[in-house]
Amino acid sequence: MTTRRRLAIVAGTILVIGAGIWTLRPHDRVGGSRPQELIFRTESFAINLFPPSLAEINSRRIATLLNAPLIKMSDSGSLTPGLASRWAHEGLVWRFTMSSDARFSDGSPVTAEDAAASLCRTMQPGTSWAWSLSSIAQTKQGDKVLCDGLKVNGDELVIQQSFDASWLADALAGPAGWILPKQVDSNAAYGVVPGAGRYKVKEIVPDSYVLLTPVNPGAGLPPVRFRYTPDDNQAASLMRNGALSTLYLQSPLLKSAVTSQKADEFTLISHDIDRVRVLIINTARLRERGFSAAMIRTFRDALDTSIDRDRLEAISKGIGVKDAHPLPIFGTRVRSAPPAEALMHLPNVTLTVFSEPDAFSDEISAALPTKIGPVRLEYRGVEKGALIGALVDGRYDVTCLVLEATMHSPKFWSSFFEPQGAFVAFGMPIAGIEDIDWASSTSLDQLDTLLTSESNWITLFRETRIDAVSKWVTGLAFTRSGQDDLSAVTLEAEQ
Repeated sequence: MTTRRRLAIVAGTILVIGAGIWTLRPHDRVGGSRPQELIFRTESFAINLFPPSLAEINSRRIATLLNAPLIKMSDSGSLTPGLASRWAHEGLVWRFTMSSDARFSDGSPVTAEDAAASLCRTMQPGTSWAWSLSSIAQTKQGDKVLCDGLKVNGDELVIQQSFDASWLADALAGPAGWILPKQVDSNAAYGVVPGAGRYKVKEIVPDSYVLLTPVNPGAGLPPVRFRYTPDDNQAASLMRNGALSTLYLQSPLLKSAVTSQKADEFTLISHDIDRVRVLIINTARLRERGFSAAMIRTFRDALDTSIDRDRLEAISKGIGVKDAHPLPIFGTRVRSAPPAEALMHLPNVTLTVFSEPDAFSDEISAALPTKIGPVRLEYRGVEKGALIGALVDGRYDVTCLVLEATMHSPKFWSSFFEPQGAFVAFGMPIAGIEDIDWASSTSLDQLDTLLTSESNWITLFRETRIDAVSKWVTGLAFTRSGQDDLSAVTLEAEQ
């Protein structure tokens, strides 16, 4: 199986990093008995915990407890020590001094050589996070990258950039900066390798749970269990009954089910994130169905401009935020409706739109257009694994998919459209994107123009994040993109 296919298949609700965090401060704790372990939901069991190829949101949640980065970043952008006790940044050079106390879960010390090897491993083509380290000086040699910009001097790691990437510190604070031993087995079961986090994997029971235990048994940390719970109603019931420590309320149904009854045992928190729901048009399949390049653009623009985003926002009941821009988050351009006569030249065909098989997705599908000129659209819910497989293999006409976004970096979004990008299976190759000068102040505008005119994406809406959090939980944090970071989470002491 190719690296790209393996990455895509595990991508369930895909694509995760983002390092800047804000922390949930403890709130008043009253009533109820203290649980014995932290329990979190996992919706998917496509578990891959190997950081360079980690691409799925549930796996990332688990991995935040197993791994640690060189530095940590707050939601304001300030940096604090991680595995590096000190650092300095001047011009295109970063210097990190490794902490003498840092250890992997197998007891071995974390060295600057481990850090250099980890970053170089992640910089290789086809890994999930190579795009985020692309500013580090490197030379391509066949299908490999020589990591010229990584040097080790005793306990110091020196990083030389070829251009000043605004997102590098953010990347180093996330999965791209998680440090592993110099020598690891990348083919280990479930991708489990020694990490430098507070926890290690004790047991994985397929389609049931993942159990973590503290690396240091004397640290007073509780065990952590990730319970496989694909059904929203079951997850809501578990949260109301105190059997989950937190729950991401990612659909109106789940939000309603959890909040329908007054609960004193958890608190609701919310903030904006970069999670987006998009329509992905398979341009290759449309060409097979008789569409010319001009017809594909006409169909895309007509479909885009005929979507009632006010209605979608209403359906989301506080979860969705309307957004019509082809490149989510960045820029201001929107597409224009094509002339009515252009629609009459489209082929008389029926296109199937795949969507995720849940009630929220069904409501969204029911609110989308069923006819664009002579083109008819039929909507069908497809099991997540089959939907991802269809995307990777190109066996679809149009797909409606949720993308878990990452840092506010145009380089991330371009990776969906670069011919050799890690996530091009979820976008399409667009000539010229790989030539953008990321050191130039005009690069974002160039990318904006290319994606508006050439991409096969239609953004439906962005989503806010709402979580139910047990009154016993403290230390929960979130990246600026809204991904939960469990690296410091624990249970408060009994009052």
